[in-house]
Amino acid sequence: MKQGIVFQFALTAWVLTCGVQAAETPVRGNLADATLQPIRIQMPPPLRYRDPANIVYQTGPSIAVAPNGRIWVAIMTGGVDEENRNYVDLLTSGDGGDTWSEPKMALDIDGPMRTFDPGMWTDPEGRVWLFWCQVYDFWDGRGGLWTTVCDDPGKEDAAWSPPRRLCDGVMKNKPLVLSNGDRWLLVEQWQDDTSGWHWDYLKKQPRLPEWYHTDTPHIGANVYRSTDKGATWSYWSTAPVPQNVRTCDEHMAIERKDGTFRMLLRTKYGMGECTSSDGGRTWTPVVPSAIKNPAARFHFCKLRSGNVLLVKNGPIDVQTDRRDIIAYLSEDDGQTFPFKLPLDIRPKPSYPDVSQGADGRIYSVHDFDRRGIGEIILDVFTEDDIRAGKIVSPGSRLHRIVRKNAPKLMK
Repeated sequence: MKQGIVFQFALTAWVLTCGVQAAETPVRGNLADATLQPIRIQMPPPLRYRDPANIVYQTGPSIAVAPNGRIWVAIMTGGVDEENRNYVDLLTSGDGGDTWSEPKMALDIDGPMRTFDPGMWTDPEGRVWLFWCQVYDFWDGRGGLWTTVCDDPGKEDAAWSPPRRLCDGVMKNKPLVLSNGDRWLLVEQWQDDTSGWHWDYLKKQPRLPEWYHTDTPHIGANVYRSTDKGATWSYWSTAPVPQNVRTCDEHMAIERKDGTFRMLLRTKYGMGECTSSDGGRTWTPVVPSAIKNPAARFHFCKLRSGNVLLVKNGPIDVQTDRRDIIAYLSEDDGQTFPFKLPLDIRPKPSYPDVSQGADGRIYSVHDFDRRGIGEIILDVFTEDDIRAGKIVSPGSRLHRIVRKNAPKLMK
């Protein structure tokens, strides 16, 4: 049995902390404070996290590649949809993605709370960070971005640091490292929603006012800045998204050659964008982008070469639904994207994330048919492959399956 790490905050622990009794009746008390507590570390993961028969829904994968090439992928799973049974799994591969471990870590909270939307990042020091959000129910108006960091991610059973809460909100995408050494967290702060309209089964849960937060500051697509390599973070700015088109922001930004910043983000109409010419302190109003995308996550970054990578759904300038994951390359600082490599030309692929290895190779993950077949897919390619529009580089490969939903339990 392979060893791993489970971050599990036991129901009995928060019941005792909150001073209420464990019972079959709805738990009350100061449950909101329970989401602010670090998840307790347990080893190894309980069997239920390692049994593939229990995986019937998975989405929103994130990837980080260690300096020695070891791959880490975090996946949001648990339950049958986006709900308070969600949790985060962490898997790893030491052979380029051909085979995958059982979960090495499971981030889970008992009770009517969830951990969700993992993000992974390899920082300039070679450390791998895992981010996630802890929240009551579907969304409690506050959320909370947490992280654990691995100093030696080249090892399969490497240790991870104790959980640390960074700020309110949720972050699906990777931090940005600036040319001056500063680092940004691109954190979205959703609005409070106590209506319970999202999913029918959430309406069965108690929705007590004290468990929700209506006064959370910095609603919107936020930037948090660190000037000390991530030791501390502080609020920096918010991009002005019009209220009538705001949804999950899922924003990403690049620093352009002239020192300005370009941010792309998700809106109700698809892709929006804005710019900053003062180091991200202020942003132009968000307007529709010439780049088209459904209301869904994408990946947008500078590569080690200085070229710009964009991985998204569909053609660069055509609005589609969630289908056809394609990687695009720009050699003119993101002005045009003349090169493309199709990664998954099917209906229902979504939510790509990318990490670049030390050798320049590009590792991309996305989900496919999250409520059905439920594949998490890895693609490995190079800039030359994108220019050629097909795999031409030794070692590149497409459509490696990290994990699938359990067939016998699929909807």
